[in-house]
Amino acid sequence: LSAAAEAGDAELVAEAGERLLAESCSTAEQCAATASRVGDLQARGGHWHAAMLFYRRALAEEETGPRLIAYAQAARRVGENERARQALERASTLNGARKQDIEDELKALTR
Repeated sequence: LSAAAEAGDAELVAEAGERLLAESCSTAEQCAATASRVGDLQARGGHWHAAMLFYRRALAEEETGPRLIAYAQAARRVGENERARQALERASTLNGARKQDIEDELKALTR
């Protein structure tokens, strides 16, 4: 997975991520953590659509404030502003979401 990310190939990262998910999804928590990690790698590479898909998978397994914020950022980057706004609203109701991170993303939505 790391080698694929270093190569900057979103497709390779997605394939490696899917294989890793197949191997590591013994619990919802593990699956969510793995999907978030792959989403983070995709985001770092600027592959926002792919990141959004992996964050969505992570959220389906275990919804947390930080994951919702990461999903919102990816959604904003691909022009899905309403989805981003909804994710931020949901994040604001959960523990673990930093208020400043939510505010920063909301400001970015209005630019």
